[in-house]
Amino acid sequence: MKEKLNRLNILKGFASCPVLIHVNGVEDAVVESNYFTHIIDFSQLLH
Repeated sequence: MKEKLNRLNILKGFASCPVLIHVNGVEDAVVESNYFTHIIDFSQLLH
């Protein structure tokens, strides 16, 4: 993920924030890593 973000051409004045949208849950290690600014359960988007 970090490599993909580094490849983006981000315009001056803009920023990128890693967000994870999942369907089947996320392992504790992913949550505890604090890498993603937001972790969203896809089912929440449908309500």
